Amino acid sequence: MATNNYVKLDAGFFLNPKIAPLQHAAIAAYLCSICCAKLANQDGEFQLKQILVLTDVTRDDVQPLFDYGFWEHSNIPGVAVVHDFLDWNLSRSEQEKRAESSRKNGAFGGRPTNKPTPVIDPENPEQKPTPKPTQVIDTETDPGYLPQNRPRLSTPKPTPLTDPETDPLTVKERKKEIGTPPAPPEGGGHTTTKKTKKTNFPENFQITPAHQTYAQQAGIDITLALNLFEDWAISGGKTYVDWGRAFSNALRDWLPDKVRRVQANQTGQTSPRTARIRDTYTAIDNTSNPYMQIPF
Repeated sequence: MATNNYVKLDAGFFLNPKIAPLQHAAIAAYLCSICCAKLANQDGEFQLKQILVLTDVTRDDVQPLFDYGFWEHSNIPGVAVVHDFLDWNLSRSEQEKRAESSRKNGAFGGRPTNKPTPVIDPENPEQKPTPKPTQVIDTETDPGYLPQNRPRLSTPKPTPLTDPETDPLTVKERKKEIGTPPAPPEGGGHTTTKKTKKTNFPENFQITPAHQTYAQQAGIDITLALNLFEDWAISGGKTYVDWGRAFSNALRDWLPDKVRRVQANQTGQTSPRTARIRDTYTAIDNTSNPYMQIPF
């Protein structure tokens, strides 16, 4: 069944003077809390730990949201409430009422058919029912008549160029008179282009100067990047038409982060994001509550 997992957000949100004192981290956490409160379906309540992890912020970053009244504290530990959430969104009880109303309306079978409903005489039930007279609609004067319900007019057949009664030539004789069209010249006519097929990772793949430039801009080792890219391509069975361009796109997109993670694991270091998330989980009390948990 389809769900209405959307929230209302004013188009002038970022023009509101109340947003001016907030930092970007607090704004991102506030928008994330609205979405999570909608998913939790608890009338604006959300799990604070979930927001800190999703937006990669600390408790000090979101403290202005409590100070300026965007968030409110709840009686449940680790749970906060979005201020005025129910002024712009439906409550849980209202959503349940609408869902129940939709289920009841669907039980009637949808739209009524255009067939007339038969009338049964209660005094003589064995008699065949007589259909109700259908209402006659004047399509010229009735403003509620829809154009798509108008009867379609049959398209007249095209008039032949020659009259078969007066034309002495038959179809076969006319073809002989006109003759067959000449064949296209050799080497001409319609030509088809052959599509280039996708191939697996080539064994003789060469690093180009452009690849070295991308690696230098990202500050990574080109040899280690190529080894990781080759393992990714072979293990996943990837196929591309142009492997050089695919390697260039990877160097500009996801490959630098993967190279840094591998280098950090080799040296025993931990990335700042991983350490911050680990500290957040340690600092916040992991109490059980009825709100959803998002796996990472």
